[in-house]
Amino acid sequence: EVNKDGINNSTLDEFLSSNSTIFIKSYGPGYLSTISLRGGNAQQTSVVWNGFVINSPLNGIADLSIIPNSFVDEVNIHFGNTAALWGSGGLSGAVHINNKYELNKSTNIIIGSSFGSFSNYKNYINISKSFNKWHTSFRFFRNQNENDFTIIKPTSNQRISQSNSNIYQLSLMNENYIHFRNGSLLKIIGMYQQFNRQIPPTLSENQSLAHQDDNVRRILAEYKFNKNKYVIDIKSSYLNEVNNYFNPTASISSNNPFTSFINEIDVKNQFNENNIVSFSIMNNYSFSNSNNYFSKIKFNRLSATLVYNWKSKNNKWSQSFNTRQVYNDNQIVPLTFSYGANWNVSDKLSFYGNIGKLYRLPTINDMYWNPGGNTELQPEDGYSNDVGAKINIDLIQNLKLNFETTIFNRNINNWIIWYPNGSYWSPQNILKVWSRGIETNSTITYRLNSIKFNLSFNSSYVLSTNQETINNNDQSLGRQLIYTPHYVFNTFLKIKFKRIDLSYTHNYTGYRFTTADNTQFLDPFHLSNLKFSYTDKLKDRPLKIFYKLNNIFNVNYQVVLNRPMPLINHEIGFNFNINK
Repeated sequence: EVNKDGINNSTLDEFLSSNSTIFIKSYGPGYLSTISLRGGNAQQTSVVWNGFVINSPLNGIADLSIIPNSFVDEVNIHFGNTAALWGSGGLSGAVHINNKYELNKSTNIIIGSSFGSFSNYKNYINISKSFNKWHTSFRFFRNQNENDFTIIKPTSNQRISQSNSNIYQLSLMNENYIHFRNGSLLKIIGMYQQFNRQIPPTLSENQSLAHQDDNVRRILAEYKFNKNKYVIDIKSSYLNEVNNYFNPTASISSNNPFTSFINEIDVKNQFNENNIVSFSIMNNYSFSNSNNYFSKIKFNRLSATLVYNWKSKNNKWSQSFNTRQVYNDNQIVPLTFSYGANWNVSDKLSFYGNIGKLYRLPTINDMYWNPGGNTELQPEDGYSNDVGAKINIDLIQNLKLNFETTIFNRNINNWIIWYPNGSYWSPQNILKVWSRGIETNSTITYRLNSIKFNLSFNSSYVLSTNQETINNNDQSLGRQLIYTPHYVFNTFLKIKFKRIDLSYTHNYTGYRFTTADNTQFLDPFHLSNLKFSYTDKLKDRPLKIFYKLNNIFNVNYQVVLNRPMPLINHEIGFNFNINK
């Protein structure tokens, strides 16, 4: 779980990039931001919102830059194979974003606002009301940013302001949780988002007139109840997104809508305190009438999942087995599975291991995009495994150390990648990819009277290489995949003294190759951020004032080729909590 600090004036990509070793591939503040876990790509990582995968069925990705941090109460990162639980796509892992509530018979209002460099204004309001059996909430987020930060032309070292870079975001969400007398629960959540953004020129372009408009609608309903010894969970969701991209210079007018209806029923039975079995059936019907396809495209997938969890009576051992069978448009997809075991040697030391079979179907764009779609594509498949250990030690009084390390390995066949094919790009199954590496997470906490120190160090070393070629002239054999850094680490220091919080974050991102033969690359960079906050009470209501100084060493860097990121910049704001 990634801890939230109560400052919600940001989006999910900004939050994760500052608080984890996840590599966020960002085109700039407010622009497309996708996630990479363990050497995989964005299509191989599932983003799960309250139990539903929200990756687009068109391109297989989820844009984290449009998800407000204030709309998320809990963030969990699941590394490794999740395909057996969440279906096609979770080869590298999953990011779970959830909402929580309390029935505490109160009214809670949280107001937040911030102003930053480049005319960046962010505002959010969370209003919640709890009754005996009903909790309802309304969330609002607005983000407006001119994004006219200074960029440095690499050929002339000329400093200019980024142009055609305005963004505007409006997000609304309503939640309702109703408890009935028989112990059942009804949950209904609705979300609407509008995102308008201009697309600035790259460093190799003089100007850009391109812009993109996104509209997102999500509705989910869940009813959970007990029947004899069974817990039955019925879930349904409606996901609709419309992406419109316009580029007058290139005469492009692209309309890319999709609609998904996902329905699931899950039955869980706890035979005793040591054995739990659950079985679920899910149907996913999605369609799109994008003007980039020859005709309306749809798919209908039916899947069945079996999960068995066991733990020993002394809680020393636990095991989990998951298997999933998918029936995709009248074709049976190969069975996927995962098995995990955990051994608690003591309350200070534990070991764990996982193994599983992977499978990912091509996206709609992979198969039907015009021009370039390839209906002959084969699904990606392979195996993954990892082993790890956790150590928790009380070094001396008030000084604690938590350490975790994981070694992972993954082999995937028929890796799908887009390559130039004459005047356009087209996807092909040309790679057999071997990903392996090691992850570490260390946290030291120390308390000295009223001062609390928290120091964490997280690192990830990944080798993700192509193991096969289709011709003798392919120079990618044995090379690192593009935009997959070998090494990423994050250091976080937080000092809390009474009402004052001071934190310093330092991130390092290693070389990212931009060509398959690894002859061209982006330089590694160190990025440091400083944050100060002061908490007080205004008429007995909590008020937090904060100041952020980002990129404090004024580093000129790029995450994506020819897409510069901001130099030193700042943000100041407040969060005000009203409880009644």
